[in-house]
Amino acid sequence: MPRYRVSAEEKDWPYLKTQSYTILGLSVATAGLMTLLPESITHWGTQERSPDSVAQKWLDNVTSGPVWDEDDHFLNYVTHPYFGGVYYTTARHAGFDIWESFLYSAALSTFYWEYGIEAIAERPSIQDLIVTPVFGAAVGEWMLQTETEIVANGGRVMHSAFWGDVSLFLLNPVGHIHHWVSNWWDQGVHLQLTTTPWRVMPSPQLHNPVQPSPYADPFIGLRLSVEY
Repeated sequence: MPRYRVSAEEKDWPYLKTQSYTILGLSVATAGLMTLLPESITHWGTQERSPDSVAQKWLDNVTSGPVWDEDDHFLNYVTHPYFGGVYYTTARHAGFDIWESFLYSAALSTFYWEYGIEAIAERPSIQDLIVTPVFGAAVGEWMLQTETEIVANGGRVMHSAFWGDVSLFLLNPVGHIHHWVSNWWDQGVHLQLTTTPWRVMPSPQLHNPVQPSPYADPFIGLRLSVEY
C-alpha cells in the first residue's frame, strides 16, 4: 500500500515535514495563479499585484488587523474549508490525532496563509481565520474517513477505478503530489525556475536614447526548465 494512502500509527515528524514543504510549494503556486484571476474574484488590484511594494504592502496589511472580507462565497465557504481539510488530513496521515491536526491546520491557515502569502495582497480575513481551521477540521475528518473507505473498497467508486483515483486525489492531493514529485526526484528529474523582472520600455525615438519608463507597471518573466 503506497505511503500516502495510509495513516501512520505513530507520529511521523519527518513525513509531516516533507508534506509541509509540498504545501509550501503548492501555496506559492496557488498565490501565483491567483494573480492571473480577474480582480472581480480576488479583489487584488494592479497595485497589489506589483512586486515593487510587496514588503510594505504585507506589513501594512498585517499590522492593520483582520477585516470582514467581501470575497465570493464560493471562495470563503467552499475552497477555504476544503484547503483547511487538506491541511488537517496532512497531519492525520502523519499519525497525529484530531486535536493536533486541528492545531496544525489552524497554524498553517493563520500564520502561513492569512498572515503570510495572502497578506501580500490583502488584509487577513475574519471569516477565513475562523472558517478555514474550524470547518476544515470537520471536512478533513470526513475526507480521511471517506478515503479509508475507498481504499478498503479496492480504490473504486461506483465500481470504477478511474473515479476511485480521482476521488482519492481530491481527498488527499498533498500526499499524491508529494509522492509524484518524490518519484521524479528519485529518477533524476531536475527542475530550474528562473525569474526576470521586466519593465515596459517606450519606443526608441530618433536622437533619443531609450530610457525605462517610471510609470509603466512592472512584471516578472518566469522560465521553468525540466530535465529528465
